[in-house]
Amino acid sequence: MLHRLQHRARISASRFSPDSQTILTASWDGTARLWKVKTGEPIGWPLEHNGTIQAADFSSDGRMIVTGGGALDKTARLWDARTGQPLGKPLLHPCGLTSVGFSPDGMRIITVGSDRTVRSWSLMNPNVLPDSGSAEEDSQSPAPPALKAVSPDGRYMLLPAPQENGARLWDVATGKPIGPVLKHPSPICAFGFAPDGQWMATGDADGMVQVWKIPAPILDTTDRIFTWVEQITGMKMDSIRTSNVKEGIAKYAIDN
Repeated sequence: MLHRLQHRARISASRFSPDSQTILTASWDGTARLWKVKTGEPIGWPLEHNGTIQAADFSSDGRMIVTGGGALDKTARLWDARTGQPLGKPLLHPCGLTSVGFSPDGMRIITVGSDRTVRSWSLMNPNVLPDSGSAEEDSQSPAPPALKAVSPDGRYMLLPAPQENGARLWDVATGKPIGPVLKHPSPICAFGFAPDGQWMATGDADGMVQVWKIPAPILDTTDRIFTWVEQITGMKMDSIRTSNVKEGIAKYAIDN
């Protein structure tokens, strides 16, 4: 054993910084702490919540820390990893948290609540990502409520869809699902993205792994309509005209 790092209660998280020089720990004693790897000495003051801390993580560049509180605290908190000072206000939740982390691009915080709802928080503008159906997940499902995966570019998130024995792809920016549920014959228990961001893999309780192609990004509403019509009709929309735009609903006619 090299060092003993001591909290006053159960440890809920331990993470190395990206440069492997610092360890982040979180505990049910309501604190998260930073420690020097080489000496085991604590760095700065504890990062405190008003209750237990259930999860903690570094950003990919090691400059920020996010911590998630339990049922009494119900907040996620962002910290400057160098100074230990809080960054912005606590992110309020209706329940305690079970998992927190950053998107790979470092632009969003991902939190998972004990209500089985996943939320995506922009570091500029908070945005709530709707639940993928896991709010009604039964206790026999092998997919825990904290199970999630974020694409390398931070654009997509995979979440369990246990009622349909599958996973669902979500657009992180809009909070909308993309495509149909990725179904398996038995419940999903693992999934992830390829490093190039073009493929997904899902695995189920019976040992089956399926590989899926990630759809090409659709940039705006018009592009989404074009793609939908082309897929349904098989016709190429070379030109369009808009007719009867009312209450935000646009109807398009195809010119032959």
